[in-house]
Amino acid sequence: MVTDFLNYFFRGQKCNQKSGDPVLSLSMNHQDDHQLIKAIRAGQTQAYATLVKRYERMVFSLALRIMKNREDAEEVAQDVFVKAYQALDGFKGDAKFSSWLYRITYNRSLDMLARKKRQPTFKNMENMAQVNSSQIENMLDTMEYQQQQKLLKNAINQLEAEEIFIVTVYYYKEHTIAEIAEMTGLTESNVKIKLYRSRKKLFTLLQAMPAFNKKELL
Repeated sequence: MVTDFLNYFFRGQKCNQKSGDPVLSLSMNHQDDHQLIKAIRAGQTQAYATLVKRYERMVFSLALRIMKNREDAEEVAQDVFVKAYQALDGFKGDAKFSSWLYRITYNRSLDMLARKKRQPTFKNMENMAQVNSSQIENMLDTMEYQQQQKLLKNAINQLEAEEIFIVTVYYYKEHTIAEIAEMTGLTESNVKIKLYRSRKKLFTLLQAMPAFNKKELL
């Protein structure tokens, strides 16, 4: 997994850790991201392991949603943390560290998809239903929680990679439109448009599923 890989990665890094250093004590787990980054920049490179442990599940889960393949997602996650470490001096701190990691994850995932020529496509959706978020919510309210999650996962997996990212960080991670724009490099208007289109696609996909009771929308 990512932590094991980073342990190997750091073997080749110069470490200025001293025995009993308070910055690297157990209390490090309670420090905020900016304190840890400050320690890393001061030469205490092993402090990066705390950031990795804090965010590895978040990065991996997002990469897995986009890549749809565990092996590829693990490779992306490893690349993300190596890239983030190498670019840490460029992190200005005006955004959350997690948002910065999301942006790297987004870019690395799309890069890998492009290399593998595995960019998913969304076919046969010319006649998408006009839909708003309340319709989707009303439909989901009629289903059991596990069924909801299964149907949504199947539907989201059929979106394009960029749409999967936007839907995931907006609905599941509760990031704002402005934060998503910062992560993707899109304008806020473009993010809103893509989010709206993704909602329509999801609704059309969910309508086509046998488990979906269309009568609930009448």
